Amino acid sequence: MKTILSFGDSLRVSTGYGIVNEHVLKYLAKRYIIYHYGIGHAEPLEQIQKNLFQTPGYVGYPGCAGNILQWANKLNPEYVFTSNDYFMWNYLASSLKNKTTLVSYSIIDGPYAAEFYKPIIEQIDIPVVATEYAKHQLKEINIDAKVIPHGVDTEIFNSQHSNEYREHLKWTDKFVYLSVNRNIWRKTIPYLLMAFKKVKEIYPDSILVLLMAPVEPGGYDLNSYIRILGLTNKDVMFHSSYTSVVENLSPNELAGVYKAADAFVTSSLGEGFGLPILESMACGTPVIGPRNSSFPELITNRGYLYECAKNLDDSDVIIPTTFKDTSYFLKVPDVQDLFNKMIDARENNEKRLEYSKKAEKFAKELDWKKILPKWDEIFK
Repeated sequence: MKTILSFGDSLRVSTGYGIVNEHVLKYLAKRYIIYHYGIGHAEPLEQIQKNLFQTPGYVGYPGCAGNILQWANKLNPEYVFTSNDYFMWNYLASSLKNKTTLVSYSIIDGPYAAEFYKPIIEQIDIPVVATEYAKHQLKEINIDAKVIPHGVDTEIFNSQHSNEYREHLKWTDKFVYLSVNRNIWRKTIPYLLMAFKKVKEIYPDSILVLLMAPVEPGGYDLNSYIRILGLTNKDVMFHSSYTSVVENLSPNELAGVYKAADAFVTSSLGEGFGLPILESMACGTPVIGPRNSSFPELITNRGYLYECAKNLDDSDVIIPTTFKDTSYFLKVPDVQDLFNKMIDARENNEKRLEYSKKAEKFAKELDWKKILPKWDEIFK
């Protein structure tokens, strides 16, 4: 039986790649011996399939690179695989002693990221991306990548029993905007709060539910922004069951929150896919997202796209120095147009229902049962 050494987000964390790893690696574990270094969790992972899925335990980033290299040279796997940013290969691709096939399922979430990663990607035997947007970005630098989109479990994420969830969460007399994101700088949550503030002035019965941490390293102190904008914890609510990307809602609980919301909204500067977008669509909850990166590919004609490229003072987004070399160089949300689309979702019930049906139909075509067999063409 062939061996795959995998590294990337832990299957225990609720990041997009944590969820993707859980499905992809479990599927591959039916035919391969899998070793996985789970980044982002402080405890060793449990065996997923006896004698088929093993783990050396947790290692942190960036110190994990040396340990991964040791294991690669020790195990001599047929494949080394990651679902993580390309920069991890900087430490590994040229240092592997034994011949192996390098497979990378990595994000391209901005127009300049592909160019920056070019010397790294050129070392990858099989680059795989999640969207046609990412494939196009790599094609611009003469790299051909295979496309395998993320998937969604439509047995859990669907539109059934939505009214029951609304009643359970006591949202029946509210119009609920929902955002499920990490609270990190790239998500620019303050811009969403500014747009919601304008919505609230017109429709006082609106609430914004944030499924994220109020404060997170590399993010914002969102409670401070809420107070500055004159909003309260009755206007903007943090879902009480969410504490961190490790201790997050179960898939069933998360699906219930999606189903109970009237609209999903994101203010991200760029995404390589945007798994919460797909989960929301599968639940029949229409999406409001920016016209950047992969969002148009997912949302066009089945959700609301708003414009970007404007700050309050018409300036470009300020990128933290750490990220300047690899950053997305996308502009911040146009708060006015984000507000317009949030109002449209509120006022045009017929359009919202149309988008709901189209979104759910689209998501069913990306059910994991249909997506996972595509990996058989990668690992042969």
